[in-house]
Amino acid sequence: MKRATRSKPLVLIFDEIEFISPLAQLDQHWRQDFIAFWQTLWSYQSRQGGLSLILAGVNPTVTERSVYDGVQNPLFGIVSPQYLRGLAPEDTKRMVKTLGKRMGLRFDPDGIEYLQERYGGHPLLTRIACSLFNTALTRSGASRPVVVNREGLVSSEVIRDSELSFYCEHVVFELRQFYPGEYAMLEALARKDVARYLQSARLGAGVKHLQEYGLVVDKHGVPDIAIPVVEQYVAGLAGGVKIIPPEQRAAWVPQRIQSLIHDLRALERRIEAKKAPSLFGPNSFSEADRLRDLGWVHDQEEFDSFINVLNRCLVESVERWGTHEGKPNYFWNEVRCTYPALQNALERVKVYRNNAMHLVLQPQVEQKLAEFLKEDLEGRQPSEVDDLWFILQQRVLDGLFAAVQAEAIRLN
Repeated sequence: MKRATRSKPLVLIFDEIEFISPLAQLDQHWRQDFIAFWQTLWSYQSRQGGLSLILAGVNPTVTERSVYDGVQNPLFGIVSPQYLRGLAPEDTKRMVKTLGKRMGLRFDPDGIEYLQERYGGHPLLTRIACSLFNTALTRSGASRPVVVNREGLVSSEVIRDSELSFYCEHVVFELRQFYPGEYAMLEALARKDVARYLQSARLGAGVKHLQEYGLVVDKHGVPDIAIPVVEQYVAGLAGGVKIIPPEQRAAWVPQRIQSLIHDLRALERRIEAKKAPSLFGPNSFSEADRLRDLGWVHDQEEFDSFINVLNRCLVESVERWGTHEGKPNYFWNEVRCTYPALQNALERVKVYRNNAMHLVLQPQVEQKLAEFLKEDLEGRQPSEVDDLWFILQQRVLDGLFAAVQAEAIRLN
């Protein structure tokens, strides 16, 4: 340190910083020595040019707390944090191709894209997923080399991800231990309670680490957990997706619809004030009274009636306004670009309505239906789900409500 100068600088790098901090469980002396240690280094750095310090670890708490045991934290306010996120698609491609080649695995572009989508570029989860896939191939006696594609990975997804869930604790441990408020919001997202997440975020609740680590991302304009296998793990710990119990549904559905109508009207006023593209035109959406009268569904016939009313009130109102403005693709162009969260929620309504009213669907609609059902039923087949029709009703209404909140926040 004494020999360091501005022309011949020195860099000291401290890895796994949490082990030499007040967070340390093994060396209790750091609860006292931490302050003196960093006061010394910080003082020396102030006097002597050419000394730089890099801190690395999994937990930024040591730089975020202003005081420890009544003494000012020497690291508070002087460290510029940089958060590591998942690998970029090109890096994931390089990793799995390099490691897979040694084992006779040839990953095609669709297979690599699937790994990126499913495991969010998380190096550990991706490597273990590939290892589990390789082990399954060995047990089956498959000859090498093997082309690894999306179809093969999807077909073994359930068993593989059940094994991977044990490793997901590594992803969320620090968050649950040191940022319980943010972890509670992660649980809300995992249980598909997006509206609660958005309302908490709007009230100023912390989401910094969820976003900085890339664990929560925008999906169609709505916050979502970036790694599906982690989402499943957190949802499982929290008791799964929260489904309204039967005794509360008769009250919940009208209340949710009333809140949806109220917030949609408020969103329209905000859109008008911002001079943004209108959703429904000056007369708002049609048949609001029919929407208000909807109740909770018990079977397919009631769901079909519910989704048809919702489609007429909201989706067709948007389309009619687009036609009036001479823009036949208004829903797919202007609305999708300006209000991505709401457009996606309305597309869910449109697809479910088409499925209810048409015997045969276009291939792209069939694919979109499969995507929505996989998301809403957490990967289960409809035949495996009790209360199927109410669950779909709840997911549709929750999706619309959350999307309206997301668009209101975006317009702010």
